[in-house]
Amino acid sequence: MRLRRRNLRKLLIAVGCVVATVEVWGAVIGGLLLVAGSLLHLGSKGCLEQNRRLTTAGPYRFTRNPFYLANLLIDVGLCFVIGHVWIAALYLPLWWFSYRETMRREEARLLKLFPDAYPGYRASVPLLFPTGRRLPPERAKGRFSWDNAAFAQGSEYARLLGIWIAPGMILAGEILRRERLAVFEESQSWVLAGIVLLPTAWLVKLALAESFRRPETALLPFGSAPFLRHAMTVLLFFGAALFGWPWAMSLPLLWGGLVVLDHRGRARVDPAIRSQRRIWGYFPPIAIGSAAAVGLLGVLTRGVAG
Repeated sequence: MRLRRRNLRKLLIAVGCVVATVEVWGAVIGGLLLVAGSLLHLGSKGCLEQNRRLTTAGPYRFTRNPFYLANLLIDVGLCFVIGHVWIAALYLPLWWFSYRETMRREEARLLKLFPDAYPGYRASVPLLFPTGRRLPPERAKGRFSWDNAAFAQGSEYARLLGIWIAPGMILAGEILRRERLAVFEESQSWVLAGIVLLPTAWLVKLALAESFRRPETALLPFGSAPFLRHAMTVLLFFGAALFGWPWAMSLPLLWGGLVVLDHRGRARVDPAIRSQRRIWGYFPPIAIGSAAAVGLLGVLTRGVAG
């Protein structure tokens, strides 16, 4: 049976939302591991020249799979945030089973792509965990660059944002299980604001990936009338301030974030076709869902407070 590694973290997060017991010490250790994993993630992708050249510089001097090591650090960090040893005891063998097969397949592919260079590299550098064996600097090929294709496509920035949304979701799940309807009380207004900010950040993650991958897509309407977009931003902020609910600020923050991302995407499109940009397919459900969510949260907030 083949276990898809992309589903592993989703499973871990889902389980964490249901059973997590977040403690300060676990959150601190988990946060440090997430930072380390995120930095290694960036370093790995910034050096990689996939299928063009065997990358052996940067973190690739110490491990043949630094990106997967980064994923392991991130997932172990999430296990610490969840706060149950049995979760890690079940999850880590699954992680190894899935990634071991992936690394074997990729190693076979690299042997075919680089039959002269890869055997020597494999003999000099460990598969995953740094052991002290490393490639001498003079033999390393490649360099870190922010102009790397992985960054230019924007998917890595969106992926990193998703990584940092994950512990927030786990914590939010624990709070909702513990507080239940009490989370809508006035004394919990900033806690609720933090929880509502998570789906907002997730929508920004989707928009971030879309604006890089397909800049010809307009994230918002009124592309030919930027004044209307800015006016809507001001109106949403004013409306949120008028109601006085901190969580309501998520809606203008979402709109403002989409305005900025769409402006950056539009600047990358040929001026001759800017007027032909199609509206993002996710915009209508986002708009309807956001309005419905604000209405529901408003009713619950008033109902509990009353």
